[in-house]
Amino acid sequence: MTEYLTIHREWTEGYEAYARRFSLEELLQLEKLLNLEDMSDNGDDFTSFITGLNCDTYADLSCDIMKELYDDLSHIDEEEYKVKNAIIRCMNMEEFQTCYTVFRLWNTHLTQEEAKEEWYSSCYETLSGILEDA
Repeated sequence: MTEYLTIHREWTEGYEAYARRFSLEELLQLEKLLNLEDMSDNGDDFTSFITGLNCDTYADLSCDIMKELYDDLSHIDEEEYKVKNAIIRCMNMEEFQTCYTVFRLWNTHLTQEEAKEEWYSSCYETLSGILEDA
């Protein structure tokens, strides 16, 4: 089964951002073709080029989206499902899906199922931590 990933960004300077979908294979081929020199050795150059996000902006954006959606909608959820439902709602947002794309490009050694499980677990722990600190 082909895994498709979303990238929401401004593709042409001065024009409104919109989403495009690529298969993981297409993105990996493009990464190989572009052969961007990655001085940090962590994959930031290609992900920054293709998504517009680097390690810091990816983390900040994903946290901001989760917290904002939690704050906006958690009042309608039962207590035990608030964090889980916030993450599910986030995954319906193209900007958040772009964060997942960054995560996926950095974790190509995982299967699609493993990546989704690890992403969800990471998001759950992150949002829970944000809420504890608030």
